[in-house]
Amino acid sequence: MFDSTLFRQSAIHHHYSQYLEGTPVPLRIAPLWSWLLCWVLLGLLVAAGVLSFAMRVDVNSTGSGVLRNASGSGPMLVQIGGTVARICVQNGQRVQAGELLLELDAAATQSQLLEAERALQQLHQVTRPTQSAMDALSAMQEQEIQHRLASLKEQIASQEQSVQLSEHKLKSNQELEKQGIVGEMNVEDAREALAQVLRSLASARQSLMSAQQDYQAFQAHQQQDRLQRTQDAQAIQTKRDALAFALSQLQFRAQEAGIVDGLHLRVGEVVTPGQEVIRLVPEGAALRACTLLAEKDRAFVKVGDSVRLEVVQYPIAEYGTLHARVLHVGEMPITSAEAKAVLGEGVKVEEANYLVELDVLKDAGKPIARQPLRTGMAVQARYSLRRQRPATFLLEPLRRWME
Repeated sequence: MFDSTLFRQSAIHHHYSQYLEGTPVPLRIAPLWSWLLCWVLLGLLVAAGVLSFAMRVDVNSTGSGVLRNASGSGPMLVQIGGTVARICVQNGQRVQAGELLLELDAAATQSQLLEAERALQQLHQVTRPTQSAMDALSAMQEQEIQHRLASLKEQIASQEQSVQLSEHKLKSNQELEKQGIVGEMNVEDAREALAQVLRSLASARQSLMSAQQDYQAFQAHQQQDRLQRTQDAQAIQTKRDALAFALSQLQFRAQEAGIVDGLHLRVGEVVTPGQEVIRLVPEGAALRACTLLAEKDRAFVKVGDSVRLEVVQYPIAEYGTLHARVLHVGEMPITSAEAKAVLGEGVKVEEANYLVELDVLKDAGKPIARQPLRTGMAVQARYSLRRQRPATFLLEPLRRWME
């Protein structure tokens, strides 16, 4: 008899059925290796549970970006708006000093320049004959005024002599009156004559003063007229020179030998004044990486953190990764326009991301460090955000479900 507490009822029934059929079969139990396997699996499960609470693992995040040079000659900015007519280089290309990089077309400015040159030419053609006639007329007027002044001065000098003679005559008559030679009437006539001469002298002096004022006003008017004509001509000339200089800025040439960077324009694209069109960096400059960081990971990345960079063009299994250090983390989410200007058109910003600037540190012992790295290369940054217990990953779905 079998102990019913030791075996399952189905096993006992199967065992007895063999005897009833006349072919007894011994009862088989599980082999030892199966029991050992169960205990090993159970031990591993317990160990995994303990480790999931005891140990911590790294929580990583990735962000796409591009390589950039740390220094350069600065951005080249548009002076006047226009349309991109020709692009002669591409990002990463080495250029020599003076080499043409790109050229713009500004039809409106060219039209303004032609109008300014035409106005300047017309001013010279029309103003010169008119100015000659006006100068001749002004010379005649000035000569007449000077002749009038000279005449008045001569008249005043003559009247001053007449005053002296009248005063001398009056004194003589007064002496003769005292001697009884002439009468009082003669003295009054001499006094009246002196007064009349004094009035004429005062009138002549007043006329001279008025004439001098007219001459000064005439000179001031002539000077103001010449100054106004000069200013008008200078204004047109200055406008013409400014437009000519602006048109000369439509061609962007390399100021020094280096590598083209930050070129994200296409032929036919419209650019506005102050817009950056291209950068030129010297060869051998230190590399930096501009990458994106998701908003949910922004709080866990700080300046000085270590980052691993994967260069997309070089397989990581064969060439390894670059070591980098966080230099700056953006305070505000980056816009699509900013992402295009910094990262190029190949990087799309579909959600809130922050711009992170990394200092690339080359490790001479790694194969990737011996490869040619240039600006514009696409990279993938791996940030180590924090260390977390594995159990939290398992319990996270349960927490969300309970909420």
